[in-house]
Amino acid sequence: GPRGRVEPRGVGRDEEDVKAYLAAGQARSLAPLPPPPERRGSFHCFRGQKMSIDELTLSELAEHHPGLTRPIATCFAEAASVCFDRHHSPPCELSLDHAGEKTLMALGWKVPSGKIRNAWANDIDTTESGACGVCLAVVHRAIGLVAVRRAETRKGADYYLAPIGANVDDLENCIRLEVSGVDRGDATVITRRLAAKVKQTRDAKTNLPALAVVCGFKERLVLLSAPIPP
Repeated sequence: GPRGRVEPRGVGRDEEDVKAYLAAGQARSLAPLPPPPERRGSFHCFRGQKMSIDELTLSELAEHHPGLTRPIATCFAEAASVCFDRHHSPPCELSLDHAGEKTLMALGWKVPSGKIRNAWANDIDTTESGACGVCLAVVHRAIGLVAVRRAETRKGADYYLAPIGANVDDLENCIRLEVSGVDRGDATVITRRLAAKVKQTRDAKTNLPALAVVCGFKERLVLLSAPIPP
């Protein structure tokens, strides 16, 4: 039935919507943005348990991630817009739970046209690609890691990650990232999916550590695991 949708916004309005949403969030006395994340080993983590609000954008994936070409990044952003638009209107809050540390993110997207919806009519493909876009944006924004290469088959992961600005001559110092997406499942389903993905990374025969991350589109929830040893 009707979802109380707003009229589609013009091209380029997604970032304006997010900025307005962030300003409204501050007016509601939400916790301020945390200080720059502290580095712990190869990872960044936020201190404290207060919910903060942060900004997440999908339009700059290619600029942030050396392992993505612009066409692939555009595909991920399009797929994510279709996935979110099945259930929500932009902008919306997205909750990130990183091994128990919680952050609220304000996410905007361009309302997909009919042509884009038709191009992404396969629900499974769309959910998988959309999750890649959202999850890569999250790991960049939240813990300062970026995709540097697509993972090979049977590596128990989808991408290799490295810190922002790292000079990666080989993969020995990289971290594997396993991504999954859930369209309609609730928090219980998303948590079970994360557990399955953590097991998948552990079962792979590799000497690299890993992270697993799951995006739930209807639930507006992203679960990011703690570092998984090889």
